[in-house]
Amino acid sequence: MTAHDFAEPTLQLRDDPPPAAANTSATPPPDTGSEPIDQNSPPGPAPADPAIPDDACHKARGIKVPLRPGIWPTPDMSLLHEGRQDLPDFPLDVLPPFWGQWVPTTARGACASTDHVALSLLSAAASLIGSARRVAPSPVWSEPCVLWTALVGPASSGKTPAMNTALRLLRALDTALAVAHTTAVHQYNADFAAAQYRWPSAVLAARRSDRTPPAKPVYDAPRRRQLLASDARLDAMADVLRGTPRGMLLACDTGGGWLDDIARAAADIQAFWQSAWSGADWTLRHNGEATAHIANPAVSILGTLRPDQITPALVDSHDLTSRFLFTWPEPPPFQPLAAVPQTINDAALQALARLRDLPDVPREVPLAAAALTSFDDFRHQHHAEAGNLSGWDAAWWGKGASVVLRLAGVLDFLDWAARPAVTAEPAQVSAWSIQCAADLWWGYLWPHARAVGGRDGGNDHRQDARRMLRWLRHEQLLAVSPETLRRKALGGSRKAAQTERTALALVASGWLRQVKTKPDGVGRPAVRWIVNPAIRTRDDDTGLPRAEALSAIPATPDDEPAQKASKRRT
Repeated sequence: MTAHDFAEPTLQLRDDPPPAAANTSATPPPDTGSEPIDQNSPPGPAPADPAIPDDACHKARGIKVPLRPGIWPTPDMSLLHEGRQDLPDFPLDVLPPFWGQWVPTTARGACASTDHVALSLLSAAASLIGSARRVAPSPVWSEPCVLWTALVGPASSGKTPAMNTALRLLRALDTALAVAHTTAVHQYNADFAAAQYRWPSAVLAARRSDRTPPAKPVYDAPRRRQLLASDARLDAMADVLRGTPRGMLLACDTGGGWLDDIARAAADIQAFWQSAWSGADWTLRHNGEATAHIANPAVSILGTLRPDQITPALVDSHDLTSRFLFTWPEPPPFQPLAAVPQTINDAALQALARLRDLPDVPREVPLAAAALTSFDDFRHQHHAEAGNLSGWDAAWWGKGASVVLRLAGVLDFLDWAARPAVTAEPAQVSAWSIQCAADLWWGYLWPHARAVGGRDGGNDHRQDARRMLRWLRHEQLLAVSPETLRRKALGGSRKAAQTERTALALVASGWLRQVKTKPDGVGRPAVRWIVNPAIRTRDDDTGLPRAEALSAIPATPDDEPAQKASKRRT
């Protein structure tokens, strides 16, 4: 599948086949409360419902919001289903031989998806390498081995067990570092106490011989290198990175709020995440004063998400969320529980320990000649298809070359780490790793990213409709303006006419109605879309059944453009 497949089709929201021709002699269907929409007619307000008297409506900010149940047709619930189209399985042949065996064996033992286990492994390995080794296709371009990954799946689909297959190994490596750090601190304390004891005598001896006295010893104990963190707050990350500048893993398994926190963070926090992605120097400031400087920080991220926790964050921040690699496999089928041999876990732990113990001095790893040719082939095709995309898709696509380099570096070093201890560290990135990384990006990561972004194939208008409904459900709105739908629900990736066509299709699907607000003064009424309250009952706290819940939801639309327009008029 290529970016050329995304040409805008004709309007069609439902996936089922078109109905058979109507029988003119049959009894007319019962009235559903709304007239059919002629897709060929120019956009306009939905026809008024003569059966609804004015006193059955609540006026809020000039918008008539019906409250009586039964006035909405049954909506097309398939648009809210968090299902996924057929997506490719993780290609195990892109992994080095040892890891190609470790992933499925470990996944079977953890009752987890091989896709989730594989991406967890790649993220963990990247965090151990970090900015100590940068893949450099040219003298002026280098990428750190940093990966941001999200394991997507419904609740109880095995995301956490899959994530723990890699985290368990990192925790074992981290524990060994903690023990070594404790020993080093004890030794440092003893040396510092001895230096303090000798310092007065050294000063006196220097003065007697007219020499410059030595400086007073300053306590500066070695900082602990920490491989794992779970607190994404800026101060907490800075504290960990002081002792671990070259690389660490942020593990997020506490619900989807972590992606929202990253996507919607303040400008200074987003600047930190950009530095953590690129391995660029970063300075922590409080009230304009520098309080910490971290050289070449590198933070890989591994988190879990449910499908309904994604879209609002994606459309709000292209810049950060487009850097994530997503995997959204089917839940694993039942298999007889097979114990994972201890020998394979011991070998995996020893291999990751070699990555952990790489020298901290940063080194750029160039591409071999054949690897550079393969990478240029990828870039040529990647560039040719970039113009067919927009919005979040374009932002994710734009990171393709960078991600391929990072994946290639991780694959090469994973291969080296599993080889005998006498094997020399890779001096160049191989053509094999570049080709495998490109195949993984084209054939696996891109389709999964499109699925997560609500563009998992099929009718483009249907995917836009799903994005609109997910956003409306997340924001819990009862009314919204066309411009808000275009800018926030679709991330500005569609023109106003395209947005309106999709909204009108949602009218036909029973989710929206178009009304016009009463102007406060002179001017034309503003168009607003009223949302079927059934969209809110999933997270409603009333405890009422779906039908009665329609009358229990307050009609208080939250419409930013309407508020701004009102302020301008006053």
